[in-house]
Amino acid sequence: MPKRRRHSSIYKLTMDISKCYKWLLESNRTKHLAVGFIIGFTFGYNAAIAAGAAAEFKDWTYSGYKGGKFGFMYGNGFDWLDLAATALGGLAGHITSSIIGLR
Repeated sequence: MPKRRRHSSIYKLTMDISKCYKWLLESNRTKHLAVGFIIGFTFGYNAAIAAGAAAEFKDWTYSGYKGGKFGFMYGNGFDWLDLAATALGGLAGHITSSIIGLR
């Protein structure tokens, strides 16, 4: 029986980072983080969550086609991960504004 190769902690760390990077690149989550940061910095964390929820509701109800077709009828789901990305960006922006002393 061949010996099983054990992976080092550096290898595991790079694999975790690559998973996070792939998560950021799908479904324009970098834009969600950036907009969440700006809204969280200027208006606060609650406003960032409200803006993220409104954007996801818009994506869920509107399928992108003209003519009034609803997205939920065609399988467009509410993307909780995009909402989480917006909330994380809003939290980072709110913490940054609190550290600077704006809040």
